[in-house]
Amino acid sequence: MTKSETSKATSNDIIKVAGLKSSGKTEFLLKPDSAANKNLAADLKILGVSKLRFAGYIRPMGKSDWVLHGKLGASVQQTCVITLESVTSRINADVSRLFTSDMPDFGNEEEREMVEDENIEPLTDVINLADVMAEALALNLPAYPKKDGAEIEKTDFAASDVEPLNDETIKPFAGLAALRDKLNK
Repeated sequence: MTKSETSKATSNDIIKVAGLKSSGKTEFLLKPDSAANKNLAADLKILGVSKLRFAGYIRPMGKSDWVLHGKLGASVQQTCVITLESVTSRINADVSRLFTSDMPDFGNEEEREMVEDENIEPLTDVINLADVMAEALALNLPAYPKKDGAEIEKTDFAASDVEPLNDETIKPFAGLAALRDKLNK
C-alpha cells in the first residue's frame, strides 16, 4: 500500500517488474495527498482533484507480459463550459493495461501507425503507477463539464429587414426544401 507525496512518482509508486510475483497478483493502492492532488490538477489544467484513489493488481500474463487491472475514483472540479462556474464531477473508471515485451517496432518513421488497442504499453523494467493513474484520470475527465440547469440561450441577430440565420436555415438542404415547396405550389 502506498501514498504519493507529490505528483511525481515516489519509490512506492514505481513497481519494479523484477520484483513482481511470478504467479498470483501483486496488489497496489495509491491515495495521493492534497499537495499531490493540487499538482495533478495543475498538470491537467483543471480547478481541483480530491478523493483520488487508484487500487488494483498486477498479474503475469504468459511468459513475459504483465496485466494491470484497477479502479480509479476521484472527484474533480472543472470550469462549466457555459457559465464558467466551478462544476464538480465524480469519476469512477475501470483501468486496464497490458505491459508487453513484444511491442511492434515501428522504426523511426515520421508517421507511425497506431496500435489498435490503446491499453497496450511497452514493458520496461518498471511500471509507474502514478503515470497510469494520471493518464486514466485525464482520459476520463468530462470533455464539456456543464453545471446542472445551465443552457446556452438562443439569440438571433440581424437587421430589421433581414431574416436572421439559425440552425435550421443554415442546413445545406434547407434552401432546396424551400425551393421544392415553392415549385410544388
